[in-house]
Amino acid sequence: QRLADLHRSEPDSAFTASMAESLARLAEDGTVPADSRGPVADLFVQRGEAEASRKNLSGAFVLLQAAARIDPKRAAALKPRMLEVALARAKARIEAGDGVIALQAAKEALAVDPASTDAVWARDEAEFLVLKQDVDAEFGGPESLAALRAYLAKNPAPDKKVWAEQMIGKVTSSGDGRSPAVAAQLRKYFPVKAGRVLVYKRADGEIVERIRTDAAVREGEILRVSHT
Repeated sequence: QRLADLHRSEPDSAFTASMAESLARLAEDGTVPADSRGPVADLFVQRGEAEASRKNLSGAFVLLQAAARIDPKRAAALKPRMLEVALARAKARIEAGDGVIALQAAKEALAVDPASTDAVWARDEAEFLVLKQDVDAEFGGPESLAALRAYLAKNPAPDKKVWAEQMIGKVTSSGDGRSPAVAAQLRKYFPVKAGRVLVYKRADGEIVERIRTDAAVREGEILRVSHT
């Protein structure tokens, strides 16, 4: 009821948006009375479209998903829009070089429609992006070799297969000149793997800094890292 009030009085408030998304994540159809499911689902659909218009595609998907869960009768009608939102998020994160989030969105799209060729494409592209980021993050360590071989076992597209085979050659030849000890230190301390969180303490521990790697995108010889 509080969310409905806020939706009427302060529809563009950041608090309203945050509350709607939080409730959508908690919503289960069994906790909503039968006579309230329609209105609650309507509210989540409206909030979902509002978030989509603001380019908050993650929140939009959560809200639409909650509407379908609360009111199963409209689930089929909501599926095309849910698929559209999930795919838009996946494609946007692929373009931004954020493989981890892109893969999550692609899997959400596949959960909505396992037969979607666009969702399969997004998943394959995101998996490849994650692989490249992980190989960069491991600096030629043994994990890189295992990940590349596992990827080849999936029989990827020809261009991706060529890249993986070339990377295996680079890793096994150790052509970058780094000793195993140096490579191990790089893997441990460099924040170049998406999702990795490092905590730095300076001076006598009085200054503490948490850094989360959001994305690591290679541009030629440059590895560009975005972090929070």
